[in-house]
Amino acid sequence: MKNLLYFLCFLCILSCKSAIKGYDSLKESPFTELYKNGNVKRVGTIYIPNEYYKESELRTGNWKEFFENGQLKESGKYGLSTYTTCCTGGTCPVFYSYKIGDWIYYHDNGQVRANGTYRIGKKNIDTTCEGGDEIHFGYVTEKWKFYDKDGKEIKLSDELIKEIEISSYIDEYALRK
Repeated sequence: MKNLLYFLCFLCILSCKSAIKGYDSLKESPFTELYKNGNVKRVGTIYIPNEYYKESELRTGNWKEFFENGQLKESGKYGLSTYTTCCTGGTCPVFYSYKIGDWIYYHDNGQVRANGTYRIGKKNIDTTCEGGDEIHFGYVTEKWKFYDKDGKEIKLSDELIKEIEISSYIDEYALRK
């Protein structure tokens, strides 16, 4: 019985190693990804959460993404936070990036597609813990402007809002897929 208790304590410590390390384990690094044709796909700064997730790219600070033809696709800034998920021995934090402040999106012909300022609020997401957890989330407001490929302003629609909002956060698990 005593051995079982020791084993369970060991699993608890092992499964929450990232919780013990927390933000102090983050390593900042410049990041550039290229398309096969050599054009820049995206450029910014990433945080690598710890030695187990070296392939993660938690975005922070100013970012730019480009179309394959070299035209700017979007530009803005990311913040960084955590949410809680359940691990074998208890709860563990999961790092995620979320869009903050002013963002501009472009069509592939260089015309502005949308621009606005994200309103940061809370959103509940499913996790392995009962009830999930709340994250910071960038919401599109009625102050956002949307444009067609010719640069003419178009009416805000639920479809456009959903498309922009769905890209407003990225967690370390999504980046490893």
